[in-house]
Amino acid sequence: MRPKAFQKDLSDFDAWSYCKTGGHLDSGEHSLQFPRLQAHDDSPMLSCFVERWSITGRVNAKSECLIHLAGAFKASFACVACGQPVQHDFEFDRKLILKTSEAEADAYDEEELDEDTDVVACPGAVNLRDWLEDEVLLACPMFPRHEACEDNTLAQELSSLNTQASQDDTAEEPLQEVQRPFANLADLLKTRKP
Repeated sequence: MRPKAFQKDLSDFDAWSYCKTGGHLDSGEHSLQFPRLQAHDDSPMLSCFVERWSITGRVNAKSECLIHLAGAFKASFACVACGQPVQHDFEFDRKLILKTSEAEADAYDEEELDEDTDVVACPGAVNLRDWLEDEVLLACPMFPRHEACEDNTLAQELSSLNTQASQDDTAEEPLQEVQRPFANLADLLKTRKP
C-alpha cells in the first residue's frame, strides 16, 4: 500500500501513516537509486549491487509504529591487506520503532530490544531510501579482506606477539634478580647478634 505522501525516490515519506495502514513496498514493484553506494575515491567499496529490498510498516502489540527493512546485496571492496578486490554477499534485516522525538527515543528501555531492533526519532516525513541505504552501509565490513589474507595477517600477528613475549620474558629475568633490596637482611641480623 502506498501512502499519499509517496514519492518516486521514497523521500518526504509519511512513515507513521505507512505503519498504520500496514504498508509494504519491495524491489519487485519499485526501483530505487542508491547514490551513496556508488564507488568513490575515498571509499573501500569498489562496486555494490542491491539484489532485493523490502519495506514493511505495521503497528506492533504495544501500539508502536514499526518499520521493517530487509534485503540482500553484493559488494566488492579493496582488501585492506593486499588491495585486490574481495567479493561479499550480505543480507540485512532491521526493525525500527518510531518515536516522535529524540528524547522519547533515548528514554526507551533498550533491554526490551533484540539485536535487530532500534528506536529512532521520526518527528515528521522521512526519506525511506536513505534508511535502506544506511542498512546496506552498516552491513559492510569495516576492514574487508580475503580469507587467505586474514589467515596470513593473523599468523604474522601471532608470530609477532610470541616474539615480543619471549623478549619481554628475557628482559625481566635480570631485573628480578637485581631488585631484591632485603635479600641480605637476614645475614646482617645474624652477624650483629653478640
